[in-house]
Amino acid sequence: MSKVQSPASAFVLRSSGPWVLGALIALAAGHPTAAQQAPTFRTAANVIAVEASVYDKNSQPVTDLTAADFQIFEDGQPQAIQTIYLVSSDPNVVRAGSAGSVGSAGSVGSGGSAGSWGSWGSGAPVRREFRSRVLVFVFDQAHLSADGYKRSVAAVQSFLKDGAASADLIGIVSGGTMLNNKIETDKAALLKAMETMRGPNMARFNDMRAWPRIIDEAEATAIARGDRETTARVVQRGCGERPEECQQLGGDEPVRQQVEAKARLIASEAQRDARLSLAIMQTLAGSLGRLPGSKSVVVFSEGFFTGELNERMKDVVTLAARNNVRFSTMDARGLSRDPRTQNFMNDQPLSTAGDLSAITSDAGADVLSSLAIDTGGEVMMNRNDLRPAIDIVARAAGTYYVLGYAPAKALDGSYRNITVKVTRPGLTVRARKGYVAVAAPSTSVVPAAPTGVVPSAPTGVVPTTPPTGAAPTPPTGVVPSVPRFRPNSDRNVASLTKVAPGGGETPDVKALADAGWDAYALGDVAVAREKLSAAVATGKAAPWVSYALGFADFALGQYEAAANTWTVVRTAVPEFMPVYFDLADAYISLGRSTDALAILRDAARRWPVEPEPQNALGTMLVKRGALDEAIDIFKSITVAKPADSLGFFNLGRAYHLRYLRLQQNVATARLPSPSAVGEDDRKHAIAAYTHYLTLGGPFEKEAKSAIAALDWK
Repeated sequence: MSKVQSPASAFVLRSSGPWVLGALIALAAGHPTAAQQAPTFRTAANVIAVEASVYDKNSQPVTDLTAADFQIFEDGQPQAIQTIYLVSSDPNVVRAGSAGSVGSAGSVGSGGSAGSWGSWGSGAPVRREFRSRVLVFVFDQAHLSADGYKRSVAAVQSFLKDGAASADLIGIVSGGTMLNNKIETDKAALLKAMETMRGPNMARFNDMRAWPRIIDEAEATAIARGDRETTARVVQRGCGERPEECQQLGGDEPVRQQVEAKARLIASEAQRDARLSLAIMQTLAGSLGRLPGSKSVVVFSEGFFTGELNERMKDVVTLAARNNVRFSTMDARGLSRDPRTQNFMNDQPLSTAGDLSAITSDAGADVLSSLAIDTGGEVMMNRNDLRPAIDIVARAAGTYYVLGYAPAKALDGSYRNITVKVTRPGLTVRARKGYVAVAAPSTSVVPAAPTGVVPSAPTGVVPTTPPTGAAPTPPTGVVPSVPRFRPNSDRNVASLTKVAPGGGETPDVKALADAGWDAYALGDVAVAREKLSAAVATGKAAPWVSYALGFADFALGQYEAAANTWTVVRTAVPEFMPVYFDLADAYISLGRSTDALAILRDAARRWPVEPEPQNALGTMLVKRGALDEAIDIFKSITVAKPADSLGFFNLGRAYHLRYLRLQQNVATARLPSPSAVGEDDRKHAIAAYTHYLTLGGPFEKEAKSAIAALDWK
């Protein structure tokens, strides 16, 4: 008789898309082990937790320190270290230590999650805890040259092949998208996904190198701001390279006008791309807070000019401090950092006699240094081979001390500087530079183990036992402790501005809307909701503003308000598909599954041959136990779109669940020869899974596991 197993993986909706800015992190490697479970935080005191990595002169981690070896200063004032423990991903390091006595735990402020607190007493043995490393590699595509991108990719591939540990949780972000939609332990799957990455867009670099040449974004920004000295220098450079252009009627004035126009365009594009890069880092700094302990983000970039975005940089650093995220930066330019001689296009531009400017600063590198130093990470520059640099970051991520102290000054919401020192000679310590002094909740709370799944359109999670009815009703009116960001919010808002651009808003309304959306991108959803609501209340805002307001409401747990706002958008722009999925998810969050089903049925009728609404409707039907109708829908989409692998995956899951249901019914009724019951469903499930594997997709492991379970005799 076939062994009855449940398909424990999720139905997947393409509308949830690749992991994009605003979505949280899906863990494929399973939940934390017992040693990693989130602790109960009590309210005896607000204890600030600081992670500190300590190295010897050979860059090897030091693991035998006690509280007496550390000093912590907050805004220059010494602090008493109350708790300490060592975290390591190396089992040998953990086994080598002896368990220290556990001191009284305090609640943790925004300085970070304290974990299970270590020992009191300056000379007491330090408790040791095993925890897998969390590493996220980010390719800053907007700020990578062809050669820098190649160098960065080679380093990550090398690390995945022979540097990563089996238990390491690793994610890769390219172009704002998390490969495979998740952080995972499967290194082979990550290497395969990296083969699909596209190289950087070199258009702006190409434009800068075209005559009249502009050295870098900082130079373009200076010209765009009216800096006469910089403008004159670039014009002189252009005249030196093409004297004939400046010897015509009008002298160098036509060249000056061309330089100024080109600089304005480049400066505008540079600001756009800088905003995007900072938004990616902001999202990671916020989303990774769902995972316990210290997280390391490694950014491969050649730097960019932040200009007027310095406040956004501070927001990234503040959020990273709150969520124990360290950014380490890899300058992908290698040893060639002079922008006049860099290999941007695999076509080395040469310095000429017209290059009269001396390079005395590197404005683009400032952001790399600041981000890493302020979050306690590593700054890696002047390296053609980036693999050893990754190894250094990985060692720091694998072994670190958690130090706890209770600040004498009340937590008042201010930003406070932190300095960590070690008294033992010859050692180097890395720790973040500050935190926002926000108190922890005043009641005991056990943080949930981080499942990391943000509902897509809809959530699409298949129960581990055959469905017997509607999904459980979630609690309503509860504001999440962490904002619940919708996936693809930035991309969908951008799409709506093209579908329904509006145009009747006044400058004041537009300014309010833009400020609200900027606040949302920075994770400040309360401010975002305030400004977006004010813009919508004028009655003159474009449809995208109402749509964005729905995201802010949803993030704050105001699902009724989000549903009402998105209903307005759906009525005004019925041809905009994403709002149907958002509205359905809002209804699901309210426990109104019937309304969600009606919305998805409407979407499926409007787009009968599009995979997204059909998969969404089929998944919703599965959650309600309507497997027969769900199978019909998945079958229809596989016929209409035979190249859509996701439809076959979901079809296999639906057949699989119906087969399990029949087997359970047979077992309950104690009928003879139960193996013959549902045999067609078992075969159809295997066929659908097999076809999915033929087409390929990110859920090959789940499909193979399901086939093995169904084939088991």
